[in-house]
Amino acid sequence: LRAKTPMTITAFSTQYDGTFKWGDGGIEEPHTRFLGESDDETGDSKSKTKHFSVPVLSLEELHAAKELSQFNIVYTEYAEGLKDVLKAHINEPAYLQGAAGTGKSLLAQILGKETNKSVINRVTFTAKMDVAMTLGNRFPTNMWQASDGTVVATTGIGEDMSEYKHLGIGLDWRDGVVTRMARETGSGGMLVLDELPKAPPEFVNRLHEILEDEFPTMTIYENAEDQAPVNKDLWVIATGNPVGGGYFNNPLDKALLDRMRVFNINKPIADEGKILEGLLPEKFFGETALKLERAAKTLRDQEETAISTRALIMVAKSVLRGVNPVSAFQINYFNTLSMDSAEKAESAVQTHFFADWAKFGPVSILGY
Repeated sequence: LRAKTPMTITAFSTQYDGTFKWGDGGIEEPHTRFLGESDDETGDSKSKTKHFSVPVLSLEELHAAKELSQFNIVYTEYAEGLKDVLKAHINEPAYLQGAAGTGKSLLAQILGKETNKSVINRVTFTAKMDVAMTLGNRFPTNMWQASDGTVVATTGIGEDMSEYKHLGIGLDWRDGVVTRMARETGSGGMLVLDELPKAPPEFVNRLHEILEDEFPTMTIYENAEDQAPVNKDLWVIATGNPVGGGYFNNPLDKALLDRMRVFNINKPIADEGKILEGLLPEKFFGETALKLERAAKTLRDQEETAISTRALIMVAKSVLRGVNPVSAFQINYFNTLSMDSAEKAESAVQTHFFADWAKFGPVSILGY
């Protein structure tokens, strides 16, 4: 770590003795803890500076801190503005594009709740996902014939089929999650297509008619069905990461994007400061929440070291469990980066957790 004035660590000691005190009113608030003093090369005592250190809590304190901790999603003004624009286009297809962990999928699901969608389903795609899971397929099933000639497809397990004639094994069509919601007679609701750029091309191509602006339709060729209108209450919101930048995605077809309202999510959707304050109560963790928020801002100065909201919250949750901040960053963030990017990220975090780094770091000595 380079500084404008050369610094040397003169002493490291924990100012708090680790004991947990009980008063007449219950738990007494832990003392403010600082770890380490720095001095310049001249030895001038006036230049000594105390560095904040994440408090080391006893088991009793950790338990009390967890009881006090709260995890509540709080949205930024940016997110509230996004929600307003999206709600103005209710039931019209939208595509939310942005970096991992910014809260795109969560935003879509919250919109479903706030617009009173009776059904909210989320499909997360991979390149090898079977399209039948989303659109439907024919499955081997016992076929039964009633006295009036009606044929019923059911396993018959746990049912009284004494008045039915067993015809043998046949193929019965079963809708997938998309067709169950998209049919005109289906459920409708909020359908979140997560990681759409990773979806198999054959599924993406089938979306074109479903997402038509004026006359959305659906044709289930596999079940020899005619083209039919889409449920008017269906709202499709897709999410995805940009192409490149460490994301293994296929670029979406221009014809598909032309059918959706496209939003570039380039700012945190969640109010990270308030979320961190709720997770790490100041009574026990001092300024830790503020330090984490500042570290995140420094990391985002460079695109290659930008930390997601999800990863930042995971770091805070590890600290809440008594893990030191260096290890918390290592297992929730540094290990997800390339070696070069991790070294840059470590330097950024070190400036905000100087004393903890001197005590627990560098990361190379952790071994995990």
